[in-house]
Amino acid sequence: MTTKQQNQVTMYAAVLRFFAEAGVPLVVIKKIAQGRDALAALVARIEAVAAAQDHSTTGVTRDRKVDAAVGTIDESELADAGYDPQVRQTLQTDLAELLATQGEARQIETGTKAATETLPELVLAASELLETQLDPFVKAQQLAQPELVLQYEAVRRIVRTAARRVPEYRGATLPGKPALVYDRREAGVVAPMLGNRSGRGLTLRYYTAATPAALPEAGQGLVVKNKAEVHLPDYSKLGAADAPYLLVVQEQLDGEGRWVVR
Repeated sequence: MTTKQQNQVTMYAAVLRFFAEAGVPLVVIKKIAQGRDALAALVARIEAVAAAQDHSTTGVTRDRKVDAAVGTIDESELADAGYDPQVRQTLQTDLAELLATQGEARQIETGTKAATETLPELVLAASELLETQLDPFVKAQQLAQPELVLQYEAVRRIVRTAARRVPEYRGATLPGKPALVYDRREAGVVAPMLGNRSGRGLTLRYYTAATPAALPEAGQGLVVKNKAEVHLPDYSKLGAADAPYLLVVQEQLDGEGRWVVR
């Protein structure tokens, strides 16, 4: 599975957890429940195919190389080195059993190739399902349950991960309107970097809250100037220790801000 595919699958799993926990009130809507069930089924298929793709012939290849290497050495030399012939016999027995239970290396490689070809199709199907069968019906609840819609939109963001597997979140802000960065319990970011990619003169205030749409209290949170980054060892400067949501709000009344957290 590629990094991009893994990022997408991570997002699918976060959506399913949302519907199993905070998003339960949305699942009473039949269309949303059907979409949730269809997504769960696709994720299960993706996991199965990914497991098949990760299966390799490493064990078979390693044992064959060891056996071949030992076979190139004269038996008298092996004896002088204290090598027990029984060790090679055991290796050959293990190799035969491995081939018998898992199939020949060619068969394993063929199965892996088929899994690789199928995985992109399943990932694409899951993304299309979200866009057509879940997104519209969840967003239709904007007036009735705005906080749940905000939470859904947060978990729907694909976390971008670099080679070092550091999650990164990005988004835009509007004056005076909180933007939900993520649910700390889902994101798993312990020591966040808070960045401001806004235009000149726009500052952003990061803070934590008990609800995903709350405004900061007077003096709460941390202000980050434009083009700046602040690295924190934890969330203690942003609000209550048990506040689950990380939010950001734009201080100025004009312009559009850009935030980034990783």
